[in-house]
Amino acid sequence: MRVPVGEGDVTAAAADAVASRFHDEHAALYGYDFRADPRQQVEWVNLRVTGIGPIRKPALPEVDPGRGAARAVTQRAVYFEEWQEAAIYERAKLGAVVAGPAVVEEFSSTVPVHSDSRRGSIGSGTCSSRRRHHDRPVRTSSLSGSIGFDGSVDPVLVEIVAGYLASVEREVETAIGRTSRSPMIRDAHDYRAGIHDRHLRKLTGRSYSALVHPVARDYPIEDMRPGDVFFHNDVYLSEGGIGHLPDLCVTAPVFHDAGGGPQVVAFVQAFGHHDDIGGAVPGSMPSNATSVFEEGLMVPPIKLWDGGPCEQALKIMTGTRGCLTRWRQISTRSAQRA
Repeated sequence: MRVPVGEGDVTAAAADAVASRFHDEHAALYGYDFRADPRQQVEWVNLRVTGIGPIRKPALPEVDPGRGAARAVTQRAVYFEEWQEAAIYERAKLGAVVAGPAVVEEFSSTVPVHSDSRRGSIGSGTCSSRRRHHDRPVRTSSLSGSIGFDGSVDPVLVEIVAGYLASVEREVETAIGRTSRSPMIRDAHDYRAGIHDRHLRKLTGRSYSALVHPVARDYPIEDMRPGDVFFHNDVYLSEGGIGHLPDLCVTAPVFHDAGGGPQVVAFVQAFGHHDDIGGAVPGSMPSNATSVFEEGLMVPPIKLWDGGPCEQALKIMTGTRGCLTRWRQISTRSAQRA
């Protein structure tokens, strides 16, 4: 929790004032504080300082972007709405234009290039992606703006939509933080929320989150119905969205009925680090583990709520595998679902 620190030297009186502001903020956010409990001390985790002044943009070295087609290192089947044979390129050796379907790989990231896109290097060594033009109509917004395949966009409309989605995402995270009983989520804030569209694309960049792909892979979107909630923490079946087993992920589809029945239009997802999910040691993070199974219970994508009612058998099973109390785990997952 962040509180302001006044200007000047950090004296004992200044530290007491900061602690008092912390208790005030804690009481306003959670409804209680530990001001009168001498056993509870306020810990300064870090001190942030903001400086305002002119900065000089760094000069990036110019790199020859290259011309023509790049040379692929291999080829394999990749899923772009459907399975397609895609060329695989090394990012460090790109230096030219790549036409999709393709994948550009490097040590820290993997970039898909769809069949209607082109990707290539520009002078500074960074990459640029562009969609090819299509003979499809351009949808015009009610604010007299448009988003076309040539990249034209109403900047005001973009800012309004982006701000609204970021606000919704922040509200979801705030609700989780206030209702969770796990200190890893409530106090350490080791959790994230994400909003994704029907095509599984993340709509906000305010914070990272897991992926919806493993849920849509195992449960067709057309079969989902209002009240469904999905759960998983399998690091192998999460499409790279889960890093270790204590990160439990909850996904809920969002529906809209335009007259033909409710249809999935988006997904809201929350995942966070839980205190304990079983495993070799309390806390589910053994430093000497040689297998992920030593961390605890691993669950593939499953339907936790089926049209509304919770699957009690699964709820009890996942709540009793940990070393900590069952009510804390169940209530924290309920906070993520809410």
